[in-house]
Amino acid sequence: MIRPFSTAAGGSRALRAVATIICAGIFAGCAPVSSTASVLKADLALTAAETAGAKQHAPYEYTAASEYLSKAREEAGYSHFAASVTFADKAVKLADDAKAKALAISQAGQPGALPPPTTTTTPTLPPPTPGVPR
Repeated sequence: MIRPFSTAAGGSRALRAVATIICAGIFAGCAPVSSTASVLKADLALTAAETAGAKQHAPYEYTAASEYLSKAREEAGYSHFAASVTFADKAVKLADDAKAKALAISQAGQPGALPPPTTTTTPTLPPPTPGVPR
């Protein structure tokens, strides 16, 4: 049996080295993509937490998630993609915790919970009475 990259098949150490470098280059190109995806996921989770009222009901978790997201963006800017992914993952976890806490407080009707949304109508004036000034 002839093995690829063996000297019996006409291969050489140089060919094996070139193949290794090409494979490493392909896999290294994925780091910015995964970092960007993680940062976007964290941004979406933080927005969802804010929408749920986490700024008011879970300020610690919300602020920590926001700061981790900022750090993830900073690390991505310095091309420290592994660190960026780590910070973005922490931001997602904290944002999810903040959202869950805010929703639990809002649904339980505990003190400090946001009141349910109300609809307001615009008051209308009665029609003018003839001969009476406004």
